[in-house]
Amino acid sequence: MLILDFDGTATDAEAEGVPFTKGYLQDIAEKVGWPLERVRHYYDRYMAEILAEPHEYAWMMDGLAVAPATVDPYLRIKPIARKIIREAGIDISEEELQELLTKDWYIKNYQLSGTSFRPGTMELLHALFISREPAAIVTNSHTDAVLAKIRQLAMDLGDESCSETGNNFYNWWKDRVYGRAKKYVARDEDSSMRLALPVLDRPVLCDRPHYLKVLEQLAPKDGDGRPLWSQVTVVGDIFELDGALPLSLGSRFGLLCNDMTPPYEVDFLCGHERGCVLENVHEILPLHREGRSAA
Repeated sequence: MLILDFDGTATDAEAEGVPFTKGYLQDIAEKVGWPLERVRHYYDRYMAEILAEPHEYAWMMDGLAVAPATVDPYLRIKPIARKIIREAGIDISEEELQELLTKDWYIKNYQLSGTSFRPGTMELLHALFISREPAAIVTNSHTDAVLAKIRQLAMDLGDESCSETGNNFYNWWKDRVYGRAKKYVARDEDSSMRLALPVLDRPVLCDRPHYLKVLEQLAPKDGDGRPLWSQVTVVGDIFELDGALPLSLGSRFGLLCNDMTPPYEVDFLCGHERGCVLENVHEILPLHREGRSAA
């Protein structure tokens, strides 16, 4: 069974996030009373700072660190915005700042995001459709948002009205997209569900209850209905969100890297017997088939 993340894995999150970042910086400029050019200057400065020390910045949910805050433009903008607002000396309460960073500015500008697929995405999804191999997409995004992008790929298989092949492709994937997986919801109640990574001075939390329910639904089962985790390969672009849980369960995990991938994640997975680091989408299917042969 091949389970794919979507945003950042099938798509190029950096390219898609350009309009989001532009709009977010404009909101910051209006808040601090600076010209946009000055805000951009500090944005570039602080982005270099956090990328130099990705282990120091975490995405926090309910008081728990659930992922690096540097790995995509949607997470990265929040610590950068905090630094800019502090630099500007704006008097603002933590409650108001949180509202701006995670709701007002975020929600408004997220809608500006574009669509940009990683090279090889069409070929991968089409190959899985043609072979009818067990596969699924599991994402934090809403199912409708992912299906809208798959519809764009389907259009590319035919004319503008979408050919029969395109419709079949879309309908096949439509039943295999699982949204709102809430991979970012973690628990820290079981010490055995933690990983220690070099450089990182906090544990990686593997207990993701909502994500686990989806994986349990999709995994092949033995005669007693127990998941056969060794027959599952998961591929994603953010290790803590996509891969920590399946790796702890006994599945294989492939990290599809980009320029923002923390080096400590790469080092950890290169040393793990069921971990793999991928540079492009074309490597996903061979990884999956290799794992299937070995299982």
